[in-house]
Amino acid sequence: MGDVTGHDVRAAVTMSQVRNMLRGIACDRQKPPNAILRRLDLAQHTLLATTATCIYAIVRGPGGGPWELNYSNAGHLPPLLVTYEGAPATSTTATTFSWTSRR
Repeated sequence: MGDVTGHDVRAAVTMSQVRNMLRGIACDRQKPPNAILRRLDLAQHTLLATTATCIYAIVRGPGGGPWELNYSNAGHLPPLLVTYEGAPATSTTATTFSWTSRR
């Protein structure tokens, strides 16, 4: 998820550019989320004159779980995991969540 400053066509175009840079870096680098956002930050500050926020996450695990969400955050609130029972879980320090599906 991400956001750039502004609410006009220029902001929409900039968000598209940031999203495409993120896709390119993530596909090319195959690194942890914090390394990907570090590269995106460098590219964004070099190429674009705007402020952007982003949360980038990778979910891994077998089809039925357990899964692991590894994320990095640049200006966004940390992700909120809501369990099957409806209990919220968040962390201000960890960058990994683990969970299993219950159907």
